[in-house]
Amino acid sequence: MSEVAAVDEHEVEVIVPLDDAKAKVLDNRIKSTVENIGDRLTILHRLLDEAQQGQVHLTMGFRSWTEYLADRIGNRWQIGGDERREMAQLLADRGMGVRSIATITGASKSTVSRVLSKVSQDGTPDPEPVVVEGDSVEVSHSGTPDCGGTAPTDKTVGPDGKLYPRPKPRKKPEPKPLDETAPTEDTPPARAVQVPTALRQLTVTLKGATDELTALTYDKRWDKALGRLTDADAEALQTIAVTIADIHAAIAAALLARTEVPA
Repeated sequence: MSEVAAVDEHEVEVIVPLDDAKAKVLDNRIKSTVENIGDRLTILHRLLDEAQQGQVHLTMGFRSWTEYLADRIGNRWQIGGDERREMAQLLADRGMGVRSIATITGASKSTVSRVLSKVSQDGTPDPEPVVVEGDSVEVSHSGTPDCGGTAPTDKTVGPDGKLYPRPKPRKKPEPKPLDETAPTEDTPPARAVQVPTALRQLTVTLKGATDELTALTYDKRWDKALGRLTDADAEALQTIAVTIADIHAAIAAALLARTEVPA
């Protein structure tokens, strides 16, 4: 953890950035967690709290905390709706603007704005507002404003560490009149894809992925790359392997039961 100097209540807290070795270890854990995001958002929450407190972005050579977040988290993972909402709130809580959050999560700016608005309406605290004093604004190395006075909510911190106007929420559009041709409760549901068909389609996709993984092992860089793989990489592959093994065992048991001759 970073070293925090003891100060008087009226003085500014001085936080010493983590040294190079500790920062790199923490940075690698963040990147590993992002690459296997799935159910590991809780771990990522804790790691980012520790990284922001320790000002890892300074040790790693970034201009601001938000620039570090964009580099380490952006374009590294694919997540579902619920996880995307949680990640959007996580980034907003750490001072990132709507545009940057949209780039990282792969959602549109309007979607991010709507998600954050819904979270706030549900009772979750909004991110810390930026503080403007007179005509000047200073932003600390941690990516949050350094000043006193009234705290407006119309500013956000960009990846370059500067302050930008926060986009105004759009007015909710009036509901459209009911389309008489639209499906109703009496409309029969669309026919779902049959389970065997879905399984065969997914198996084809999975076969393509395993072929690509196998090809990697024949790459001349493979042996050297093994030393850079992490526990998270091994756990992710093991989870997939166990899941496939369980499904295969269930199918094999059903086939065996089908061919058994009653006594």
